[in-house]
Amino acid sequence: MTQLLSVRKACEVLDISDTTLYKLLNLNDTSKAQIKSFNLGRTRKIDSNEIERFIEQSQKSGAVEIE
Repeated sequence: MTQLLSVRKACEVLDISDTTLYKLLNLNDTSKAQIKSFNLGRTRKIDSNEIERFIEQSQKSGAVEIE
């Protein structure tokens, strides 16, 4: 079942800092975002399927570019 994760929970799942996650979300240019997210009210949410997709893609490529 799909879950909506907060930024904090997504950071825990990925074991990264919030700064790194925000770089991956690339809120200034969402077309370049490596992880897609959305606002639900005043909070940012990330679909757990999006986290799984990101992990699978990262494993295949062997690296993640963070701008």
